[in-house]
Amino acid sequence: MMGKWGKEKEVISLIIMTGVIKRDLKRLTACASVVIFLLIYGLTTLLNAPITTGHYTRSTITGATLKSERKGALLMSWHAKPTGGYDIYSTEGIENGMMIYYQMRAAGWTTEAISAVVGNICAEGGLNPWRWQSDIIVGPEDFWERTHGYGLAGFTPAGKYIEDTDAQEYPGYAPNYLNHPGQPSDGAAQIQFIMENPQYYQTHASYPLTFQEFSQSTESPSYLSDTWLYNFEQPAHPEDTQQYRRDCSEYFYEIFSGTPYIADGDIIPCLVAMKIIK
Repeated sequence: MMGKWGKEKEVISLIIMTGVIKRDLKRLTACASVVIFLLIYGLTTLLNAPITTGHYTRSTITGATLKSERKGALLMSWHAKPTGGYDIYSTEGIENGMMIYYQMRAAGWTTEAISAVVGNICAEGGLNPWRWQSDIIVGPEDFWERTHGYGLAGFTPAGKYIEDTDAQEYPGYAPNYLNHPGQPSDGAAQIQFIMENPQYYQTHASYPLTFQEFSQSTESPSYLSDTWLYNFEQPAHPEDTQQYRRDCSEYFYEIFSGTPYIADGDIIPCLVAMKIIK
């Protein structure tokens, strides 16, 4: 007949076995999530068709395609046109985004921060350095009107950038306005203007990062997109385009880095997960 201690040992063994099973299930779940992700991502990359047109699509911007595009970045140049923006999947739109990336990365900005800036530029100037607000091209007499923004970031009023004496000395400075043809290289001068004028960045209560902190941040592109929206762009109705800016920021992060943004803890690598849970 089993004594009291024998029964207690049986209960303890059952508890230990249950704990081991739960632990192993956690390990299995963590590993399975990684395997599924890698299978899906690998299959997507494998099935990508080569680019044969002048436009990219979301399905072609992954893996080897991204690497080859980055290697060919030195062959890229700025694109510009008098009116309208560039589609984010177009060659012109992506190459302008890459031009911004390399210029800001060389200045020490993080990929996350640059992605956020470019995501906002999608909603402002439509990746077109010559873009005028409402596609109404004006002359010097209207540069300081609040209804006439200009450029990648929609500098408002336009004179803030066009008539800035320092900006006029930047490499590539060549704005396009009424009766004054510009050069696509004006995009480079505009980006330098953004980086060298932190006074136009005003910290918002909900987004406390300073300009310097923003440029070095590795927070998510979506969060930094919101930060740039409220602290730098400051449109009248930010909520109208907030989600679009976030989506563009994540999209360009994938182009710049070659992989989708994964926040800490979203996916734990299998071996690390097993070690942590052990």
